[in-house]
Amino acid sequence: MVRKEGGDAAFCRVDVSVDKDCADGIKFGTRKYGRLDFAVNNAGWESKMMPLHELPEEVFKRVIDINLKGVFSCMRHELPIMLQQGGGAIVNVASIAGM
Repeated sequence: MVRKEGGDAAFCRVDVSVDKDCADGIKFGTRKYGRLDFAVNNAGWESKMMPLHELPEEVFKRVIDINLKGVFSCMRHELPIMLQQGGGAIVNVASIAGM
C-alpha cells in the first residue's frame, strides 16, 4: 500500500526489552534512510491485574523491561544520532495501563 502510493517502507523486528535489538533497529533505519529525523517509542505490555504482593517478580521485571527500559534504550541510541545531525524529534507514548 505504501509503495503503491509512491512511498517507501521497511520492517525490522525489535524486542525493546533487549538493548542490542534497539541499537540494531535504529541502525537499520538510519542506514536505509540516511538520517533519523523523528522517532516514536511506542511499546507497552501489562500483566494481569492482581494485588501487588501476589505479583511474581518475573512479571514485574518484564513490565519494567518493556515499558520503562525499552524507552530508555531506544532514546539512548536515538539521541546521539540526532545530536550529531543537528536535531530531531522523539515522541514517547504511554498508556493509562502503565500507571
